[in-house]
Amino acid sequence: MSLVHELKYRGRTKLAPILGDALTSLMMADPLLKSADLIAPIPLHPARRRERGYNQSELLARRVSQLSGIPVTDVLRRVKNTKTQARIVNPDKRRDNLKGAFAVRDVAALKDKQVLLIDDVTTTGATLDAAAKELKSAGAGTVYALVVAQAGSSS
Repeated sequence: MSLVHELKYRGRTKLAPILGDALTSLMMADPLLKSADLIAPIPLHPARRRERGYNQSELLARRVSQLSGIPVTDVLRRVKNTKTQARIVNPDKRRDNLKGAFAVRDVAALKDKQVLLIDDVTTTGATLDAAAKELKSAGAGTVYALVVAQAGSSS
């Protein structure tokens, strides 16, 4: 988890290829994941992206795309500047925090596609669930998720 923390909060973007390589190895070992048509990183709200200077999930997704040949798409966008999930302990409050957080940019690009969501870390799965629901409601056929780390839930 400390490598993810260094990437996410300390600007150590040189860790993204290393972590992306590990994600690619996991993906290529799984027949379902490697059959994805598109890779979609979990987006940051524009304000948070400006603050951080980059989206760590996008860096990971670009590395996985580079190695796998599966294209990255920015079909998903963050439309609500939510509180940081790491500061919310209760799983129900985490889900509530993400209501209306995501929107799809290009519905036609999703029609019946198998989408691989990529994020750095998951705790309760609320972020991945909210993003996947938005993709599915816009017409994605199947949505898979791949993360670098699973954080322990405090609840």
